[in-house]
Amino acid sequence: MISCFAVTDEWSPAALAAFTGYDTYHQTTGATIQALGHELWPTDIVDEFGEPDPRNAVHFDLVIARDLTATELADRTAADPDARRALRARFIPAVLPLLDALEGPTPLP
Repeated sequence: MISCFAVTDEWSPAALAAFTGYDTYHQTTGATIQALGHELWPTDIVDEFGEPDPRNAVHFDLVIARDLTATELADRTAADPDARRALRARFIPAVLPLLDALEGPTPLP
């Protein structure tokens, strides 16, 4: 999963990135993401104190590894670098078209 946000009149890229430390962003449309076969799930996030993030109305998780099994998930977090490398390699074909569809990086004001 990749955390992402929808740009709206209320939530500009600069407003979304405030206090994050990021100085650039990438952008594409939800339709483009879905056309590439990925799902966008609306999700809520909380800060380190358990408080809801004010950007929750425009927060989504971009699903990259939907068919990940429990064993593969364990491999993803394992200390074995070869297991993690093999798992990452499996998703390269799905990720590369997504990266090509992104505009940017665009500097934040």
